[in-house]
Amino acid sequence: MRRTTRAVIMTIAALALAGCASPSPSPAAALQALVADAAEQAQSGDYAGATATIDDLENQVAADRSSGRLSTDRADAIDATIALVRADIAALTAPASPTPRPTSTTVSTGGSGNHGDNGSSGNNGNGKGKGKGGG
Repeated sequence: MRRTTRAVIMTIAALALAGCASPSPSPAAALQALVADAAEQAQSGDYAGATATIDDLENQVAADRSSGRLSTDRADAIDATIALVRADIAALTAPASPTPRPTSTTVSTGGSGNHGDNGSSGNNGNGKGKGKGGG
């Protein structure tokens, strides 16, 4: 799990370095602050907090895109990285699925389960046999 947490933090760091720079320093600084917060929260195991901060980051990216402070290409790149971070956090917080255990089954060795003498006199119901004149 520690390796996966490290991967989340690295992805968040890549987001900070690759996606958050913009021509105006204030949007970049705000985005980078959110990324740093999310990285700290993920590193400390606060995945709910990191997810909330990622939500804030996503909202800020949308606002910066709408206002023109962030280009569409840059915003799309950030959104794609946010999706990766969300998937990583979801994987870390998903309950572990139980390991399937082999089940024992009873194997029958006979066709009908009727072994040995079944108490019949050999008459299989076809009308012939003892006492029916068949022989």
